[in-house]
Amino acid sequence: MSSAEQQVRTVEVPGAVLAVHRPAEEAGADGREPGLFVHGLGGSAANWTALMDRLAGVVDGEAVDLPGFGHSDPPTDGNLSLSGHVRAVIGYLEASGRGPVHLFGNSLGGAVAVRLAALRPDLVRTLTLVSPALPELPPQRSAWSTGLLALPGLPALLRRLPAGRPVARAAGVRAARQAGRLPLRPPGLRGLRRRPAAGAAGVRARGDDGAPRRGRPGRARADRGPRPLRRTGRPAPYSAR
Repeated sequence: MSSAEQQVRTVEVPGAVLAVHRPAEEAGADGREPGLFVHGLGGSAANWTALMDRLAGVVDGEAVDLPGFGHSDPPTDGNLSLSGHVRAVIGYLEASGRGPVHLFGNSLGGAVAVRLAALRPDLVRTLTLVSPALPELPPQRSAWSTGLLALPGLPALLRRLPAGRPVARAAGVRAARQAGRLPLRPPGLRGLRRRPAAGAAGVRARGDDGAPRRGRPGRARADRGPRPLRRTGRPAPYSAR
């Protein structure tokens, strides 16, 4: 069924005038229960044409163009919020007297349908959602960083951070780990500490008499003995043992 085979009428609702689509050859419900299809963001009633055709034998379907989409003009009060769309669809169902309906919603239309069903359950027989734009509970950890970037002022704050400094890099790593973008340190490595390198660190761990200096345990390295002297009195390098 193409868009040319649908008839379009307009219905005035609070704050807007909605374009309502239905198959042109259907004159009435003929005993079928009414259905209403609500499209998603950037879409129109034409998105539902194929599904309405498949369900035509069991559902007397109509599809609306939300305010500002398809053949519907923008709302007179400029309210394009989710609540504004819900208000318009409720106004249509009340004006047409078709409720309760089998309500279908996709993407933004899914969010509109859920809100409508919660506010006016008397207008809904069944609720069918296709990829609705709803929050995921619990949210994915991989999506936290994207959500944080939506906080007012945070992108500008991140741009002012000195990215070249170690403190800023460490803060970025911590934020990435909290957002799930970097793995946490494995539990088996959390208790490990850096060990001093052999060589000069081992010499500093001992006094002139060869006895270990007092200090943190585990700092003294293997005893290499007193350092031999050359005739010039300068210390000679260690020989390999």
